Amino acid sequence: MVEAFLDHVCPYSFMTFAALCELVRVDGVRLRCRMLPIAASAELDPAEAGMHALRRMSAWPQIQALGASSFGLVLAPPLPVLDGRPSAALSRWADRRDAVAGLRLHRLLFEACFGAGRDIADPNVLAAVATAAGFGQIDLARIVSSAATADGLRDDTRSAVRHGITAVPAIVAGDHLLLGAQPVAVLRQGLGLVAAGTDVRPPQPAVPG
Repeated sequence: MVEAFLDHVCPYSFMTFAALCELVRVDGVRLRCRMLPIAASAELDPAEAGMHALRRMSAWPQIQALGASSFGLVLAPPLPVLDGRPSAALSRWADRRDAVAGLRLHRLLFEACFGAGRDIADPNVLAAVATAAGFGQIDLARIVSSAATADGLRDDTRSAVRHGITAVPAIVAGDHLLLGAQPVAVLRQGLGLVAAGTDVRPPQPAVPG
């Protein structure tokens, strides 16, 4: 099982998710997405939120180039201020309901944010994405406010803290931590070493995405 710590408003998370989905499709990797909206988590320094957005916009040409060359993604600039909490709550609910449709929802959320430039904190956008993913009409307010959803998101945050994760994307495989957006070939090699019990580089501080 590979656990990916992601944020739907982080372009590097989109790159990582796309690469992992290829490994799911081709190599049969089992993937669990854990949501970590960095800007919203008090345990992970929410004061960094504004700086994240500024760094992202100033580096956007480089981000676009990386997405296209290493991940085959055409990325459009997102809205300047984004909140990943509502989409994190929706995806946490979706993953519990249907793992396959949950992965489809994650993909559609990333595409809405970085393909269409839509506000994925908007309830109407989230409802439309949920319908497109196959969940039909949903009671979004109930999902976002439910105790089960809140517990799941807190569990994701606690797991991130245990692993020393302070930024996304991050991948936990076995006892190892892989940081940052890595292309398919690099991830395949790293996960192969983990599966073989070969030592790989130890956990280290992540660079914010």
